[in-house]
Amino acid sequence: MCIIVILEPFGSVKKDIDKKTLELCFKSNNDGVGYSSVWNNEKGKYKVVTKKGVMTFEEFYTMFSKDRVDNPLSMFLVHFRYSTQGEDSNENCHPFELDNGNAAFAHNGTMTSFSDQTKKKSDSHVLADCLNTLPSGWYNDPSYQYLFNSMIVGINRAAILTKNNKVWYFNQAKWIKEDGILYSNDYFKKERCVASTTVTTYPSYSAQYVRNTPAIDHKKKEPIIIHSKDCLCKKCVHKKLIEKEEEIINCNIVGCPYFNDANFEICTSCTKQQKKETKLEYADCKSCGSLTEQAELDVYNGYCTMCWYQCS
Repeated sequence: MCIIVILEPFGSVKKDIDKKTLELCFKSNNDGVGYSSVWNNEKGKYKVVTKKGVMTFEEFYTMFSKDRVDNPLSMFLVHFRYSTQGEDSNENCHPFELDNGNAAFAHNGTMTSFSDQTKKKSDSHVLADCLNTLPSGWYNDPSYQYLFNSMIVGINRAAILTKNNKVWYFNQAKWIKEDGILYSNDYFKKERCVASTTVTTYPSYSAQYVRNTPAIDHKKKEPIIIHSKDCLCKKCVHKKLIEKEEEIINCNIVGCPYFNDANFEICTSCTKQQKKETKLEYADCKSCGSLTEQAELDVYNGYCTMCWYQCS
């Protein structure tokens, strides 16, 4: 999962974000970093300027810390990318320009409905392209904000910086505020931890990626981390707890189809079992592999409704 950081103007804070915190964000999300801020151009007009790309931490920090001092009146929108869809490229780094430079958009999470069929663009990049088809200044309209916020649910968070030096952030309940700084998750406090080295390809996700992290020694009484296709819903975890009498938690691998979000009640294996009990015929979608009613697949030539409309 990526992380978004929203910073108040440098000239108005008693204590700015420190290098160690930024480096921790980068270590867990090192597939590209970028930030946006508001600048006054030569004509006296304000524009949101974005600097981003796949770079080293020192490159980023040198440029970022200079801009913080040189532009002390601007809000800053910072994004550290952890890729689950699309290529690791400068184009897929956040923030994305909106409304011809009048705003910038950053996203944290996974939105499979915005997957790129060419597997080049990330879901966030595709979403940004869609947002750029909306009327100019839509992000300042409460009606559009309400509709957009209804999309940013579950594991998703998003933020938009406008040329008026205002930051709108969405799914607010999931954000963390510490020392006046807003974070979209807690990777500013800890490094990403996965139970073992994983090489994973997900049918609904375009990126294949490798994560090398220290394995957890369960002899030290660490919780049993259930990850990848073994992830369990709350019902299954409760069952396992009774059987093993040990602490079991689900993984935080973004992109895992069994990801246990706070609102996640039932895993795919339980869903399949429920569908079998209904005695209806089901089969896998040719594109995403999800279990779909055969009647729906017959209508859309072997595809589920979502994939059919994406391919059309």
